[in-house]
Amino acid sequence: RQRAQKAAQLHLQNAHRHLEQNEARAFFDEVSRASLGYVSDKLHIEPSRLSKPLIRERLTAAGVEPPLIERFLQILQTCEMALFAGQDDPARMRSTYEEAEGVISELEGKL
Repeated sequence: RQRAQKAAQLHLQNAHRHLEQNEARAFFDEVSRASLGYVSDKLHIEPSRLSKPLIRERLTAAGVEPPLIERFLQILQTCEMALFAGQDDPARMRSTYEEAEGVISELEGKL
């Protein structure tokens, strides 16, 4: 279980480096990997089975409050939109990074 947090932190460190270099695609990819990898490890879900409905279901079953679940899913949505629509707004990148750090930290206290 500790592995999940360490792996997420490593991905977030990589994301921060990409943020500083304004490499949007690599940044959002790392934030997505940090988030998905974290819930995959913590909730014992095979990466190939990860989906938003399953993540919502498992986080709910683990007792995570709905607002925190929504914040987590919004991070995934932001990353998807950025990766597929080519968004690269530096302010959005910074806020996404800060939100991902905060949400993963909050989840760590709940899971």
